Amino acid sequence: DFDAVINLVTVNETYFFREEKQFDFLKKEVFPKFIGKNLTIWTCCCSTGEEPLSLLALARSMNVNLTIYASDIDDDALAFFRAGRYSDFSLRSDGKKYHKILEPYYTKTECGLLFHKDFINRIHAFKFNLIQSELSALPFFENVDIIFMRNVFIYFDKETKQELIRKIYDVLHPGGYLFVGKTE
Repeated sequence: DFDAVINLVTVNETYFFREEKQFDFLKKEVFPKFIGKNLTIWTCCCSTGEEPLSLLALARSMNVNLTIYASDIDDDALAFFRAGRYSDFSLRSDGKKYHKILEPYYTKTECGLLFHKDFINRIHAFKFNLIQSELSALPFFENVDIIFMRNVFIYFDKETKQELIRKIYDVLHPGGYLFVGKTE
């Protein structure tokens, strides 16, 4: 019952290359530092998957070797992500300049975009509850270089936000990057 309630109350509003300026920063400032090196990213609230797919496409377009983890608390959102079927509504004007780099990874259908399974499967997707789950339950053993935690804090009170930041800090590589949403 708890999982059903969670699936109903999570917003799951996202789209490809949301908050374009953050992707500009990644492209110009962050990803060039990792060319020829391994980069690890965790999108800890990936919703229906547009964010990790955008990150993977950008990294591949720049020849950055990326290991990417994507988690969410919502089973339905993760199932949607794994299915890889997106409507054209997932391509908004914000992020439009990056849409072309997605094209090699999907087939256009009359219903929208169908992402190739081999592309989706490059992302390690799993269910994770930021509040209740222990960090030891994460499927990676070393700290990550970048964490995307955008539009997450809207769900929590001040004390829970502080607890989350401490938890996330413990997983972030020293000198790593934490990306949050505009409202945060």
